[in-house]
Amino acid sequence: MANDYQFNPEEFASQKKQIRNHLLSGKHITQLDALKLYGALRLSAIVYDLRAEGLPIVMEKIQVAPRKKCGDYFIRPEDLTPDGVQMKAM
Repeated sequence: MANDYQFNPEEFASQKKQIRNHLLSGKHITQLDALKLYGALRLSAIVYDLRAEGLPIVMEKIQVAPRKKCGDYFIRPEDLTPDGVQMKAM
């Protein structure tokens, strides 16, 4: 089967924006959530970029089945302010 997918930077930017808004709303997200909700296959890459922009994103391993864990990404409530998020100093 040929891979005819072409990377679309605009689609990636849109997914990144949607995931940023998801996290800023105080919600948690896993890779499966990112795929189902936003069609994002590389949540860790998006989180990497968002962290580089200063978002204080935390990842904790959660148990999803016996002997199965996955990363749960979120912003701690104390890092969220009424008008958004307290950015990390770079």
